[in-house]
Amino acid sequence: MTLSLAALYCDVLYAVKNGEIVASGTPEQVLTKALVQHVYDIDCEIYANPVNGRLAFAFNPIRDRCREGIK
Repeated sequence: MTLSLAALYCDVLYAVKNGEIVASGTPEQVLTKALVQHVYDIDCEIYANPVNGRLAFAFNPIRDRCREGIK
């Protein structure tokens, strides 16, 4: 939900991991599937919200837990 709100209201975003800026730019430039996986270590799908056309996110935490052997 927070990433969707950032995509909706922010003109510029900074992605930070371990205290370092790993990406900056518009939400469309920064909020990619690869970056979300890198920064948050979670699988997601990114799509255009059908109401406003902005980025929206569907997270798949169960798939990530299975990948790590946690059921």
